[in-house]
Amino acid sequence: MCAMEDKISGKVFLTGENFDTFVCPSCKIVKRLDRSKLLKAGANPVIKCTCGKRYIVEFRRGYRKQVELPCTYHGLNRPISGFGIIKDISFYGIGFLSLTEIQFTLEDLLRISFQLDTKTITKIEADVQVRRIYQNKVGTDVKSWNNHEKEIWFYLLPT
Repeated sequence: MCAMEDKISGKVFLTGENFDTFVCPSCKIVKRLDRSKLLKAGANPVIKCTCGKRYIVEFRRGYRKQVELPCTYHGLNRPISGFGIIKDISFYGIGFLSLTEIQFTLEDLLRISFQLDTKTITKIEADVQVRRIYQNKVGTDVKSWNNHEKEIWFYLLPT
């Protein structure tokens, strides 16, 4: 095998339960993947398309969109507040960088407020639970979209 064939071309994210459809970003060939076989292959399995490109597989509950959205947050279970930038968003979670000193801990409940970067600027408030903190990077699980599910669903549609 030549070195060029061994090169990883990128990542693919699978969100289905049993089977997923993979569309090669390079050649657009569609393949049906058996999730159980990929899980048996261990952490970060690699799939190879018939065009020769190879991709690392990551399993996610939902599509994660990379964004740069200014936000504010405040505590729901104690009096804290701050500013941040949302870096990624999915229907199930929000990842953000805190621009102010982090005063919350794991499991704390926050309300994050931000505006979507769409033609109709929509203000969104999401109630989240803090799951990960690394330096100023925060990972959260969304507990409620506060009646903004439809707007988020449309926002997350791949373009």
